[in-house]
Amino acid sequence: MKPFQIDEQNKIKSGFTVPEGFFEANAQNLLNLIDDTPAPISLWDRYKKPLMSIAAILVIGLGIGFYWKIQVQKDEEAHWAAVESYVAEHTDLTDEAYIDYLNATALDSLHQNTTEAKILEEVLIENGDLEQYITE
Repeated sequence: MKPFQIDEQNKIKSGFTVPEGFFEANAQNLLNLIDDTPAPISLWDRYKKPLMSIAAILVIGLGIGFYWKIQVQKDEEAHWAAVESYVAEHTDLTDEAYIDYLNATALDSLHQNTTEAKILEEVLIENGDLEQYITE
């Protein structure tokens, strides 16, 4: 095989030529095209990151609040269901005993004084639909 010499080979000339001083003039032309006045930044672009972080914190806070409320309601329902089942299964009281207990203590607390009854009667007279809602 014949040794290869890069300088001795015939070179193919490129079809593209660069004019004299093109790169120096090009740098100056680019600098002339650049406008020195700063572009105005919109309020959304300026405060985008803080607004998005505030929105994320708000969504997380509301989500935790709703989750907490649902859990508390479930816990209260479970508590009252447990109390009801305990009373139903473990009580030795008869219906007569409940009636005696109600007669002795609870019925006294159910009596309203006359001013509250008058106020309630006035509200029912003013709002005719309210009585229908209560009875349903």
